[in-house]
Amino acid sequence: MRIGLLVSELQDDAVRRMCIGADVAAKKFDVNLCILPGKYLPGNMNNKAEQKFEYQDQAIFDYISDKEFDILLVDIEKIGINTTILKKEELLKRFGEIPILTISEQEGFTNVNLYDDASYEQQGYLAVHDAIYYLNNRKLPELLDLNTIKIPDIKIDNNSVYNAVKLGNALLIAEYKNCNVYKKIAQYVKETGINNLGIFIFEKPIINSLKEKWKKAESIKEKLIIRNGQEQIADEVEISTNSVFKECEIKEQKTQIAKNIYIDENQHGIIVSEFKPATADIYYQILFSMIISAWRISDLTIKNEKIEKDLNESREELAKDGSVLDHIGDTDYLTGLLNRRGFFDKAYEEMQNRFIPATYVVVAYIDMASIKNINEMFGHDEGDRAVKRVASMLNEVFGQDSIYGRIRGDEFAVLNVTDDESKAEKFKLQMSEQNARLMTESGRYLNHLQFSICEFSYEDNMSLRDMLKETDNNLKKMKKTEINK
Repeated sequence: MRIGLLVSELQDDAVRRMCIGADVAAKKFDVNLCILPGKYLPGNMNNKAEQKFEYQDQAIFDYISDKEFDILLVDIEKIGINTTILKKEELLKRFGEIPILTISEQEGFTNVNLYDDASYEQQGYLAVHDAIYYLNNRKLPELLDLNTIKIPDIKIDNNSVYNAVKLGNALLIAEYKNCNVYKKIAQYVKETGINNLGIFIFEKPIINSLKEKWKKAESIKEKLIIRNGQEQIADEVEISTNSVFKECEIKEQKTQIAKNIYIDENQHGIIVSEFKPATADIYYQILFSMIISAWRISDLTIKNEKIEKDLNESREELAKDGSVLDHIGDTDYLTGLLNRRGFFDKAYEEMQNRFIPATYVVVAYIDMASIKNINEMFGHDEGDRAVKRVASMLNEVFGQDSIYGRIRGDEFAVLNVTDDESKAEKFKLQMSEQNARLMTESGRYLNHLQFSICEFSYEDNMSLRDMLKETDNNLKKMKKTEINK
């Protein structure tokens, strides 16, 4: 039997003590317990920078499935302290057919037996006791004599915070270049006394915003498992997301605690660790934060290495370019826009300076599909005027915050770094409007553009070359489709 205990945060002394009592009961009754600290439902919270993404902690509850949990205990009063009754009910109804007991009175839901004189430790113990009975009998047990509920005196390990800080220092100054970050994490985590832990990462980060709720992927990659002090590094092992808790289950260790991994608006995965009552305080917050920080540093190091490699390769390609005009300067002689060399130099500089987590890159290719006919029928002077008109139009659409240039005689490229996820769609709409206007401007010929606009997030981990290639391929497909019509 596995019981899920949904709480706010262990930094709340009452919550911490309740979890300690629940752990005692799990061991006594030989059941598995998983503590899920999801902080607080979004509500009347201050708009402080450090609270901006606190709603992300709620995603830990989305890992709950009936394949792993038999019954849930929910501290709904604490979790929903900042919000409305309707929002509390919405959370409690999220779990489908899994039986639920609340640890406070909540209209429309069954709560555990509440004792006025029970300590927080006793209430945690009794909640687990009631959950086991309720699952087997579909009703609550009779009230117990509180004098029979003895919670062992848990002596707080005074070295726990010191060990966590020591771990943090070790992970933050560790060298991650050309090394496996999970080996480093395993090495230092075990030194703090944690012998059972799992880290699971999604193939791609998943956006989770207040406007757009994330959808948990069906599978997740098992990156690190530590069982009884023995680590298993398995970067490519893929498992069901609904089995992460079972994957970390240890017969001797009855209680787990979990933390989801997120950066800004993106969900990346989950950490599941053994729970030690003697360190059930700020220790776990430090432990998980340091692991996530180490993982993030490693991820950024890998991405930076890739960017540097791609930048060097692109510079080598540009150096081999035989175009005389491209090596005279970075400006296109006809339009005054950037030429091929200028575009790539500016684009890479823009990527290095502004492409950071939670931002997007919009890449566009524009092809003057009718320029050949204009040149043949009306001469190159008229063709030059048509090219200049397109250059003027690009300035109207993409504005001063974009990098754009004429990279070939009849082709233009655009790059825009933004934090607006809908920017690509806005550009597509404006380009369609301008293209329609362009085709009606001349009564003698049709100045028609074919264009492709693609958007890439920071978490896609793609180089500029890859982005340009995908956008170019998309344009080629569009051309092929038009030909076949």
